Amino acid sequence: MTGEPSDAFDLLVAAMHERPELFDQLAPGVADLLQDLKEGPPDVTAILKIMEVKLQKRAPRALKLINAVPAEITEQVVRHALALKHEEAATQVEAVRISLLCALPGIEVPVASALLAWSKPSSYGVLDRRAWKTLHRFKLVKSRSKKNTTYTANDWARYLFLLRALAEETKRTPQRVDTWLYAYDKAKPT
Repeated sequence: MTGEPSDAFDLLVAAMHERPELFDQLAPGVADLLQDLKEGPPDVTAILKIMEVKLQKRAPRALKLINAVPAEITEQVVRHALALKHEEAATQVEAVRISLLCALPGIEVPVASALLAWSKPSSYGVLDRRAWKTLHRFKLVKSRSKKNTTYTANDWARYLFLLRALAEETKRTPQRVDTWLYAYDKAKPT
């Protein structure tokens, strides 16, 4: 998608207007987490909680890896990633931001996106297989095979671009657009 909306994009926006209740269907644990967090860099306790909520059953392995890093370093990396700014290179900043977070052991793009989204819901959403499947259903991204569940910084950039464009069209935050995409797939529409 370049600067012009596509037919697929317009169909997704129309679907969002037809099912507005999906904007409020947060995944399990997310509502409580968002109440506990305030916008801004999370401390290590919040980082670990974000990982638990995002990874669910897969959390123990990732938590073991991140806990091997001193808490102060983890907090510094997250703080620096959130603070990155450059008006003329916004896309590159987002790629560096996600890569910096992924440098922490146990953190891959989906968890890094959760750290961003749940720290700054007005700017980010969580890259998730359900949300990706919804975008694929509307032919806005390429399919992912069952074997290839690893997301890249390029996937993140594409996802973030679409989230922000959809947020602008629907007058919602990227976090709420992400919630809608997740809920739409979970509802398994025909």
